[in-house]
Amino acid sequence: MKTLPDNPSLGHLRRQAKDLLTALRDYWPGASLADAQASLAQEYGFRTWPQLKAEVDRLRGKADLADEGLARAIAERYGLGDVTGAMRSLTRPDDSGRQWSLNTTRGRGAVRSLDIWIPIVDADADAALQLAATNEGIALPAPVRSRHGAIVESIGGHDWRVHRWLHSGPPLSAPVSATTTGVVGEILAKIHRLGLPVDRISPWHASRLSQRAWPELAATAKSRGAPWAPALAEVVPILTDSRASARSGPSQLPCCVTTT
Repeated sequence: MKTLPDNPSLGHLRRQAKDLLTALRDYWPGASLADAQASLAQEYGFRTWPQLKAEVDRLRGKADLADEGLARAIAERYGLGDVTGAMRSLTRPDDSGRQWSLNTTRGRGAVRSLDIWIPIVDADADAALQLAATNEGIALPAPVRSRHGAIVESIGGHDWRVHRWLHSGPPLSAPVSATTTGVVGEILAKIHRLGLPVDRISPWHASRLSQRAWPELAATAKSRGAPWAPALAEVVPILTDSRASARSGPSQLPCCVTTT
């Protein structure tokens, strides 16, 4: 189930609903905006769109504020300039820590605590992947090194890392449109073409997250009249045959370094 950010935006939710409507119409031409709004509300754990809107109104402006001394210490350690406002939480803690927003005289920074981060790869390898992806035209927040050249710094009894702020649209909601899926595929292809050396595969990328087999998904897409159903059916034999995939893939492990 999706969770709302600490200071949710009704405008972002409306954009999510419109994006979701485009996806729904890929296989359900008669879908309405009200259908998309109801579906989105259920993804966030609410029965109706009005209930979701009411929760947004309740949460607005209630983000947590970090200690002023901690904010100044982070800004100083990472050379971000003078703090110009409170460091505000963006989300509840997740599987690696918590995200915060910090405004300084040199711009806005995305600050993340790493209290429960499990370093599958070290932070420098992680940053190298991000920079390589940026050089290939993939838009993502650039990692910031501290004055000592470190990606992760211990400040106030916690580990932290910082990225430059990059404005983005609302998060995607399932299902996504065929157009968006195509763009995501292009981004993944660029990442895999980076060719960075790796010595392991993240468990997140080696675990099967769905129990539905590719043939079943292809059959569902066909039954719902999805325009991309024939293309999926065509590649099902490749997707289900690991030996065929291995023969057609690169000789070394693909670049699948997990970022934080």
